[in-house]
Amino acid sequence: MRDETVEALTPKSDLKPANENPWYVLMTLEGEQEGEEIDEELHKRNVKLWNLYSQVVSGTSAVERTRKHGLVFEAGGTPGVVTRQIEERFQEQWEKRNGPDAPAQTIPRPHDQVDLSGTDFVKLFSANNFYFHSDLNLKGSKFQNDALFIKCGFAKKVDLSGTEVAGSAHFADSCFTSDFLAEAFKVDGRLVLNDVAVDGDLDLKKVSVTGSSLLEKLKVKGCAVFNQGSFVQTCIFDGGEFTDSASFDFTVFNGKTDFKQVTFGGPASFVWTRFGADTSFASSTFEKDVTFRISTFIKRADFPNVQFKGITDFAESKFHTPGTISIAGVRFTDAIFSKSASFRGTLFSRSYPEFTNTDLYPVTDFTADAAHWPKGMTTPAKEARESCGIIRNLLAKKGLTEDQHFFFRREMYFASRHEEPLRRLPYQVYRYFSDYGHSIARPVIGLTIIWAFGFACFWGYLASCCVPSPTEIIDHPMGTAMALSFSNLFPLFGFGRTFLSEVLNDLPTSLSVLSGVQTIFSLPLLFFLGLGLRQRFRLR
Repeated sequence: MRDETVEALTPKSDLKPANENPWYVLMTLEGEQEGEEIDEELHKRNVKLWNLYSQVVSGTSAVERTRKHGLVFEAGGTPGVVTRQIEERFQEQWEKRNGPDAPAQTIPRPHDQVDLSGTDFVKLFSANNFYFHSDLNLKGSKFQNDALFIKCGFAKKVDLSGTEVAGSAHFADSCFTSDFLAEAFKVDGRLVLNDVAVDGDLDLKKVSVTGSSLLEKLKVKGCAVFNQGSFVQTCIFDGGEFTDSASFDFTVFNGKTDFKQVTFGGPASFVWTRFGADTSFASSTFEKDVTFRISTFIKRADFPNVQFKGITDFAESKFHTPGTISIAGVRFTDAIFSKSASFRGTLFSRSYPEFTNTDLYPVTDFTADAAHWPKGMTTPAKEARESCGIIRNLLAKKGLTEDQHFFFRREMYFASRHEEPLRRLPYQVYRYFSDYGHSIARPVIGLTIIWAFGFACFWGYLASCCVPSPTEIIDHPMGTAMALSFSNLFPLFGFGRTFLSEVLNDLPTSLSVLSGVQTIFSLPLLFFLGLGLRQRFRLR
């Protein structure tokens, strides 16, 4: 992959008209395309002359490679020999298009670089079925209409860096036996790279496509770079193969994006990538490490049946889509994580991820922080409960008891939503009075309220402020009331029978009932308090 910075796009005033470029004249010896549709007969004649001149020699490695891709080019000519017919035809067209006073121009040599850089293509340009024996240089050029390179064979490097296409750019079914460089390539229409084979590196850094992008069955053997790209509409990579590394860092996909059944043979990177619409990686395979660190998914994110064979990193990513009543907004169903995975710091703002039948590696990190998970009820609730249970079990095996209980509380919350109102009551009591066994403060506050209420009632009675009043005067009514109410909360210790038996025996019926009620309500609160203390201080 080249390291040099792409040259700045040539100012429009400095662009050379296409007919002043000898390579363009040579490619259109039989005439230019004048209308909005391709004149197929005219184009066939241009293809024949060009491929004859390019000297497509059967048996060469490049030709055989394109043949394996399903492309067959007409063989003809002898290397180093330029036919008199093509020479005469070129001189005739050069004078016709540039005038008799134009400087003389010799016909380009077949093995020289095809230099079309800085050229302004006003008319529809079609190089369909052309075979390029040498490097093709289109840097900084401008296509006012479509740029058509369908079923082409490229024996050497192709460079479209800084090129602009006002229409669509079509490269479908073409074969690049070397590098395909198109940094800062701008397409106002569609970009079509369906069934394209690139044996070298593919550089689409800073590419900008306003229309839809179709890259189905794209096969790249070298490094593939899409960093800082912008895809405004639908972008399809289905069935593609990236043998080496593939990088989509800082790329923006605003439309529906599909990477279904794609094979990533090398490391894959989606750092700071933004997916603005529904995104799917269904049935894809990541043979090596993959990172989606700090990426953002605005709509649905699907990873069903995906095989993550290397280390997987979703740390600090953001998933913002809500689920529906039947489908979660984030799905990893039936996925396989063969190595460690990280969801540390990942934000699931409106939907829990679905991990139904997912094989998670034991070393998988999740952040147990309420700020990173949906608040309240989400849909689908059943799948959310299952996912919380799966994560809880995973964290339990790692001995992270506090994190485990975080997801246990959410699992209990969703479980309660599936029950009938009457059966839901125990869950609600468990939640409100102990936060599902996690809170120490809640049961303490409950016990304090029960004690304070009993204390107030007993004090009023013992201080003879109410009717009925005790038969004998109590020396310390306030302290006795405090102790009596306290003993009712802890009957197992026997404080009441040991120190306050006389007072208890003289209590009126109403306060005896109150004592019993205090004892009944204190028992579950004491149990909840024990759960909270155990959860807070237990070690494994």
